[in-house]
Amino acid sequence: MACVGSPKWQQGYFQEIEILNELNASRTVVVNESSTQPTKVACTLRRAVCLRIMAGFSGGRHMECACYFDFCRLCHHQPFATNSKMKTLTSTFAIAVLYAACFSGCNTPQFSAKRDFQKVIPINSQVDVNVQTFNGSITITPSTQPEIELIAHIKAHGFNQEEADAALDSLSPDIDTTASAITIACKKRNQTLMYSDSVSLELKVPASWPLHLVTSNGAVSTTQSRGPVTIETSNGRIEVNEAAGVLRLSTSNGKITVKNSAGNIEANSSNGAVQLIGCSLEGKCKLDSSNGAISVSLSDRNPIGIDASTSNGTIKYNEAEMDVKKKSKSHVTGVLFGKANEGAPSASLNIETSNGSITISTTTETLDSQKPTQTLSSSL
Repeated sequence: MACVGSPKWQQGYFQEIEILNELNASRTVVVNESSTQPTKVACTLRRAVCLRIMAGFSGGRHMECACYFDFCRLCHHQPFATNSKMKTLTSTFAIAVLYAACFSGCNTPQFSAKRDFQKVIPINSQVDVNVQTFNGSITITPSTQPEIELIAHIKAHGFNQEEADAALDSLSPDIDTTASAITIACKKRNQTLMYSDSVSLELKVPASWPLHLVTSNGAVSTTQSRGPVTIETSNGRIEVNEAAGVLRLSTSNGKITVKNSAGNIEANSSNGAVQLIGCSLEGKCKLDSSNGAISVSLSDRNPIGIDASTSNGTIKYNEAEMDVKKKSKSHVTGVLFGKANEGAPSASLNIETSNGSITISTTTETLDSQKPTQTLSSSL
């Protein structure tokens, strides 16, 4: 019985992938010598091939499984639309095999290796700094020298210790330098889903250099940046401290926090809260979350246009400080620390959340003070 990751298993795995690609390209497959069926049959056979791949996960590519072979016979000889048994068998078998794939000791890498990669990269002039990693965090702090100090915390896995040790080299950061930019990239090796390698990065970068930071599964934090900052993570929190410049922040699943910063800020979280603490805003700013509360604490009292909306939550602000233009349970527009009829202020803030509350205040006040508070409530 072949284990996942062995050369024999990998050869069979990639053969099945080729079959899937051919089926996807053709969209029509020959069921027998005299007839063809359109897309639904092709989809059925693709499911059969998928099950064959999953059979490899749970016990080797050539596992003798009665359910699997019964399913294949149904795929080849009965129409997809009229066979409800086949649909039930597909779901049941897929769940069982995926469970076995996840929890079978045979298919889970049991060995690991760790190493720290360190390097100092001297650079004579300002450049854009692009950083990319996976399954790990990115931490940026300021440097007083025209150089980048890099520390990579690498962790690799394997089905034996030799494989885990060998993987460390392939996970070391690739560094590419041009006259205008430096790119530090950590890339996944060619692997199955059973591996959980990770690379976390710590960098010291001159404060004024532009940053573009990307990780597929981890937190990102910066401190005292003075240039444009773009941060993207697909699953992790974002923290920005004492920044001055343009901020573009995005996470698909995590909280975004910006503290004691000034500049043009755009922050988006598809599943998490967004919080600005002691910030001064410039230009057109935007905060949005599809599932989370948004709170804004401003460090100054410069006039700022406000457009806040929520489909399921409350909107809180100090009524005495806001010249309201339009107001409903779910939407408020107006000018904070100014008058709506005195022309558009130099800064504006658009706030949107589909499932959460919105709070607007300053660092010198709280919504629990004696100033009158306006609370609007909206619910689906």
